[in-house]
Amino acid sequence: MFDKDEFERWMAQASNTLNSARQDHSSKSYNWCCFKARQAAEYAVKALLKGPGVSAYGNSIVQLLKDLETCTVLIMGILIFRINKTFDSIDTDMLKNLIG
Repeated sequence: MFDKDEFERWMAQASNTLNSARQDHSSKSYNWCCFKARQAAEYAVKALLKGPGVSAYGNSIVQLLKDLETCTVLIMGILIFRINKTFDSIDTDMLKNLIG
């Protein structure tokens, strides 16, 4: 089940942090701008993970994006399975194609 409140909370934090980064850029505080922009990206990816209930630990954006990719493939697999009710098993080749 999708947790809309948790998703919106993390996205609001991402938006607020990005706005703060823009203010830092305007005042030529480039080091803070870069730090906050990276934080905003982290919060946005965490929102995408936490919305569907996936744990999102750490602050490595690369790892969080890998987690998001895994989560996305799983969700797509479940959708494919539910949409085509004639399946009596999951077509693993179809799932592999989702990964690319």
